[in-house]
Amino acid sequence: MDINGIVRSIVYDLRYAFVVFLLVSQIFSQTFSISGRVYNESGKKLPNARLTLYSMKHQLVATGKARSNGKFKFKKIKPGKYTLNIYGEGGYTATQEIDLKSSEVTGLEVTANQDEKQPQLTVKSEVGSIVVTWKPVTGAAEYVIFKDNQELITIKKPTYKDKVGGGKSYAYNVTSIDKSGKKGTRSLTEYGKARLPSPKQIRAKANKNTINLTWNPVENASSYNIYRDDDLINTTTETEYSDFKLKYDEDYSYMVVAMDHHQEEGPKPSPAAGKTHKKVKKIKKITAEAGESIVDLEWSKNELAVIYRVYQNGTLIDSTKKITYTAKTEPGTDNCFTVTAVDKYGTEGSQSSPACDKAQYPPPEEIALKLGEPYSDEMNSITIKWVPVEGATSYNIYRDGDDLTNSRKTTYKDLDLDFGRKYTYAISSLDGDGLEGPESEPAIENTPEIYKIIGQLKNETGQPKIEEAKVFLYTKDNVLWEEFTAGSNGKFTFENRIIAGEYRIKAFGDGHGNNGEYAGNGGKNVIVKNKNLNVTIPLSTDGLRPEMIVKRGVQKLLIKWKALPHAESYTLYKNNKAIAEKINKTQYVDNVAPGKRYEYFVRAWDLYDLEGPESNKIKEKSSYQYPTLKPNIKMGALKTELSGRIVTLDWVAIPNVEKYALYRDDERISKQEELIYIDTLEWGTEYKYSINSLDGDGDEGTMAEETIVNTHPEVLTPVLAAQGDVNSVKVTWTDLSPVAVYYKLFRNGNYLGDIDQPSFADNVAPGKEYCYSVSAADQYETEGEQSNTECAKGQFAPPANFTSEILRNTISLSWNSVEGVSGYHLYRDGGLILTTNEFSHFEEILEFDREYKYELASFDPDGDDGPKVSLTLKTHEEVTAPAMAGAADLKQITITWNKLPLRIDHIYKIYRDGVLLADQSDTFYVDAVDPGKFYCYKISAKDTYGTEGPFSNEECFKVLVNYPKGLSLTGDVKRVVFKWKKMLGAEQYKIYTHNKENGETKFMTKTTSIYYIHKGLEFDTEYCYKMSSVDADGDEGPISPVTCGWVVPPPHLSLVEKYFVEQSDNQILDGQEKGFIIAKIVNDGRSPARVLKPWLESVDHAITPSLAIDTVATIPVLGVGDSITITFPLFAKLKIETGERNFNIRIDEYAGMDLKPVPVSFPTLAVIAPNLVITDFAIDNEFGHHYIPKNETATLTVRFQNLSIGKTDTAVLAFRRDEAFQKDPDEIHTFGLLAGGEWFDYSFEVLSKEDRFTVYFDTYDYFDVRKTIPIHLEVLKYYKGKDELIAFDVPMPDFVQPGQAAVDHELLLDIPNGKTSRELVGIVLGNRKFWTDDIPGRMSSEENVKLVRRYFSELFGIENHLIIPSQFWFFEDGISSHNFREIFNPHLGFLREKIESGLQYTNVDSVDLMLYYSGEGTTIAGEKCLIPFDADKNKLHSFFKIKDLYWMLSEIQKMDQIRDIFLFMDVDFNNAGFEQHIERPKPIVVEDEPKKKKKKKKKKKEEPVPPPKPVIAEELIPPKGITAFFAANTTEISYDHPDMDNGLFTYYFLKGIRGEADNGDKAVTVSELHDYIKKNVHDTTKLLYADLPQTPQLFTQKPDRVLFRLP
Repeated sequence: MDINGIVRSIVYDLRYAFVVFLLVSQIFSQTFSISGRVYNESGKKLPNARLTLYSMKHQLVATGKARSNGKFKFKKIKPGKYTLNIYGEGGYTATQEIDLKSSEVTGLEVTANQDEKQPQLTVKSEVGSIVVTWKPVTGAAEYVIFKDNQELITIKKPTYKDKVGGGKSYAYNVTSIDKSGKKGTRSLTEYGKARLPSPKQIRAKANKNTINLTWNPVENASSYNIYRDDDLINTTTETEYSDFKLKYDEDYSYMVVAMDHHQEEGPKPSPAAGKTHKKVKKIKKITAEAGESIVDLEWSKNELAVIYRVYQNGTLIDSTKKITYTAKTEPGTDNCFTVTAVDKYGTEGSQSSPACDKAQYPPPEEIALKLGEPYSDEMNSITIKWVPVEGATSYNIYRDGDDLTNSRKTTYKDLDLDFGRKYTYAISSLDGDGLEGPESEPAIENTPEIYKIIGQLKNETGQPKIEEAKVFLYTKDNVLWEEFTAGSNGKFTFENRIIAGEYRIKAFGDGHGNNGEYAGNGGKNVIVKNKNLNVTIPLSTDGLRPEMIVKRGVQKLLIKWKALPHAESYTLYKNNKAIAEKINKTQYVDNVAPGKRYEYFVRAWDLYDLEGPESNKIKEKSSYQYPTLKPNIKMGALKTELSGRIVTLDWVAIPNVEKYALYRDDERISKQEELIYIDTLEWGTEYKYSINSLDGDGDEGTMAEETIVNTHPEVLTPVLAAQGDVNSVKVTWTDLSPVAVYYKLFRNGNYLGDIDQPSFADNVAPGKEYCYSVSAADQYETEGEQSNTECAKGQFAPPANFTSEILRNTISLSWNSVEGVSGYHLYRDGGLILTTNEFSHFEEILEFDREYKYELASFDPDGDDGPKVSLTLKTHEEVTAPAMAGAADLKQITITWNKLPLRIDHIYKIYRDGVLLADQSDTFYVDAVDPGKFYCYKISAKDTYGTEGPFSNEECFKVLVNYPKGLSLTGDVKRVVFKWKKMLGAEQYKIYTHNKENGETKFMTKTTSIYYIHKGLEFDTEYCYKMSSVDADGDEGPISPVTCGWVVPPPHLSLVEKYFVEQSDNQILDGQEKGFIIAKIVNDGRSPARVLKPWLESVDHAITPSLAIDTVATIPVLGVGDSITITFPLFAKLKIETGERNFNIRIDEYAGMDLKPVPVSFPTLAVIAPNLVITDFAIDNEFGHHYIPKNETATLTVRFQNLSIGKTDTAVLAFRRDEAFQKDPDEIHTFGLLAGGEWFDYSFEVLSKEDRFTVYFDTYDYFDVRKTIPIHLEVLKYYKGKDELIAFDVPMPDFVQPGQAAVDHELLLDIPNGKTSRELVGIVLGNRKFWTDDIPGRMSSEENVKLVRRYFSELFGIENHLIIPSQFWFFEDGISSHNFREIFNPHLGFLREKIESGLQYTNVDSVDLMLYYSGEGTTIAGEKCLIPFDADKNKLHSFFKIKDLYWMLSEIQKMDQIRDIFLFMDVDFNNAGFEQHIERPKPIVVEDEPKKKKKKKKKKKEEPVPPPKPVIAEELIPPKGITAFFAANTTEISYDHPDMDNGLFTYYFLKGIRGEADNGDKAVTVSELHDYIKKNVHDTTKLLYADLPQTPQLFTQKPDRVLFRLP
């Protein structure tokens, strides 16, 4: 591959890697930035403000500080909602809510308000607490702190530490209070959280190559981060973790860190050490020798094994310390055996390879035979069932020695066997290959015998003569088994599979049967045993006669009878006539007249349609209708008047009935003719009344349904009690509910009122006696008798809020005062201890751990106590100091102390160096501390009341630092290299030399590093050492075991070959060419040469910037007798100089055994350099225009050209965007050969959110010349198109780079914010060119329109949606005549739609219109016209007349919401492409005044005079309500500003509305603006164009109309 190909390959690879990097970054690092600026209330930039940014979860995401210009920026912020707090010097604060979605938040403007009384908080997190601080507020006496919007505490200092648990965020605010009690403004909300403490009791326990970690939980921790050797390895929510797949026999160090609810770590604890076990290897060899029911096993020995485990078919069967084992096996089984080794830790190694043997399966051990169910279709079958044989896949079944079948199941049913026969079965087992085992023991079963039942039927006379009968045979379970039809001789036979058992025989025929012979289902029970059965069945009518009853009813009779088992239907007879034939029911209702008797009987029909004998006969008659009783109980009277217990019964007479029988509780109480009855009853009793009518015979009829009457419960007399209470008398009495529903209360004999509860508190003055009585009343208004009378008086209230505080053996009591009392009595354990007028009492020096009862009462002037309040209190147990002891080892300090004899719950507080370490209930504590430092401990006890006792004795301990771990010694040339792991707590390490021959150990040196080299040693010699660690106090830990290393013999390097090569094979290194110096060396010494570093040594300044010599990789080792070829890459850059290059080949060896320098040389030759530049650029957008829309994509095309005569071979053009394009990938283009003057065009996509931005092009050529070319761009600015790009001829000495940075127009600086009297709809239009070059354009129109849109938006506050066009690039190519009409059409035009939608959107009642136009005008057919883009001199309709514009606007003004219309027309009507109507000011002749002394001819003198009064064209005068500003009169032309890209009219129009037209009252009127524009435009043009100045025109009916107000 040539050099061009190599470079292209490298660039391609770099580009591919870069694109991949960007894609991965975009996927996994989806973050954005937030930027903006802070202002104060006056709009000035607020410098150096402090900022805090919180997430929605109240997590502090970032803090920062604004720059001196107020700008700030937060980078790499994840999407979400945030709260930004801002604090500035001088009391400025602000808060801002930010919604960061899928793009950057830029240009954020935040205004901070000043309030020096508002504290500015700073929150700091500590373990177990949150510290809130702020600068003192001037004049503040104290501060109120709020937490989570609840008042927390009031303090005087500007700092507060809130002790809280970790894992939760809290919101804090502070308000200052001055000396007068006035509160200041509450601070902004700052959020804080306490850091979680480190987990305690971290333990690392090894199991094989796994370390199992456990630790105590940390309250509120969301998860834990686990570190191994300072590397994060896992995050878990558990309090344990297993670190798997570690190296065997290796030391590890672990730390566990608690994570809070924001996934932020707490402090890291001291590391816990763990070491994995040595690996227990798999047993390599095992043999199995099968014997009779046994297998002998033998295996190879494992050096770590203390026991071996033996597995049979994967299941552990035994363990042994030997390497042999005899296993018992079942015959017929296939068994595989494996063995594992178990070390001293109980760690089991892998199982060995299996050793197996195989046997047949045995037959089933148990076989069960079962006959089929009796009286079923399968009673002559046998079911075979057996116990499955483990591992067998199927079974062979044999019957009577013959093969019956094969089955995979463990049951089989043998059907349709012969009755009365013996069968023998056997079963064998088969494996999956069909290998059959032996047969089982035989199993035998007999099928049942069958018999006949032969019978004879006899009639009631005992004779076998009958007409015909049906005989049925049932099993003992009443299942019909067989039936037989007997003839006249009465004989029958049953012979259908009759087996031994119990049966029932039923017979029916000619009204007779044997149903009645037995109870239950009837029939005759017989038993068949071991032979045929003969039986005789007597027939009778017993059980065939229905049993009938008749019940009387009103004008009806109910006839009922018992059902017969054999009956199919029944016939009912009345007076020997059938009235209901063959009915299925067993009852019948016969409607008959009352008073007359009728005779009834019934007969049954059987299955064979034979009618049975008659039932019993009954005569009965129906009764008359009974009356309906209406009871009424007396109520609403006194109890003494028997209210509630007298009942009145009445009823209505029944026709044809003269007497009635009345019953109470089934006992007749009256037989009478009257229709009323009064009955006096008992209280609260239920009574049942019934009545019937008597017929003419005096017989009672059917009884009416019972009428239930409940007398009222008796209203009892309550028992009353009166008890004096605080300022009242409490009256209570017996609760007589539910009978009593209210009570009548009497005081001093007078009715007091009705009470619905059995108590009443009568509010009275204390000391006066009152007497009370009461009576009860029920729900029926029955009033009982009055109660006893009781008297009482009111008492003073006891003191309220009787509270106590107990501290150790002291008690403080306090209470509230009671108005009007004489004092208070305080009792302790029943004895009066205090009479006082005060409201508190303090008792001290009480006994520890004793209970006291206190009572408190108010007393009146007579000394009488009111009710008491009481407290039962107990002093605390005495907390004493524990006695402490302790000890330290190489890992931890263990302290113990005695348990205090306290019954109450208590804890022990462990202090280390005066700092509380832990609270616990145990009496020992293990502190895993850093070694090498003394720690002092003391203990105190604290009970549940918070009382902390005195400290124990203080003891100090230290954990010595162990000798270094992981020590390795590497022998090298004349030295030994030491390496070891850093030991926590070690300040330095001591190294001792050790003599193996005499065992002598001597101190050699000490070091603070973990690396040491012992130099100056002899070759090929062994050196031995020991080491120890020393802490900061100089205390030395234990000395390590002996470790030895060998010093190797020396190597020797020799050069055996060298030469120079390059690509062109001319032995000259040309520009942009690669070459190589190649050398071959050999190690002819006695040991390997290590770390060989080849390099070229410059001789006579051979190395220059234009010659690149790549470094050669270090050669790790060169073995004895080995050789290696070394290549030194050379590269001549494009700017290489011509000359001879001399070098020495050098190779440095690690032990100093370097190669002696060897000279080498080669020549170089210079070339001519290219000059790569961007000669031009263009913009094209998707609309076919040449500007960059804001927030939309456009295409930037650049022309990349070589302006030198020298060519470039491989050049790179990289496109780089600024911060506005963070999400766009960079683009790189590479070139091959680029000759002088040759160029390429490349296009790139650009999109900007900013008005101005810069893109950069980084160029690189094969001369290694790198350039960065900036192109400064603006949105909404016109540029050339791609087809307009230019190129230059070479050489080109003077070249100006296109795309220079634009300078802000002076009119765009500090645009004020004006205020109009009503909302505005704006129209900003302009035509800068036309479709034909015959019509000259006005290029300033583009800049005019751009600036005016900015002023409409920023000064007048018109939103884009209320401006036509709503986007700048609409009508970019020009406004056609059609566009003018579709904009201003008063009915369907854009303007009318904009007004209607804008009014709906802004919800205002009225608006003004403000129209600005910049372009060209002319006179067509005597009409003043605007020239559209598509104007054609031959088409009059292609021009837009001013009068048409006026008419359309006047029509729009007729809308109810339209008020004033303002036109600003930067246009004249004398375009050079048409006939012009220009009138220049004419000079006039002025005659000199004559002189008296001399008479001479009059001399004419020319001098300019003020212009004549202009003539106004009538067509420019607008309709009423429209104010029009024109740039010039119709006889003038309008000019562009000489120094700006604006028209003069537009320039002074914008300066005027900026405020220069204002007369000082901040209100700019129509006339003020016109006067300012007119003066400045006229003065400027008069100076520049004296013969044809420009005079702006104004047409208005409202010259004093205020256009807007300045701020």
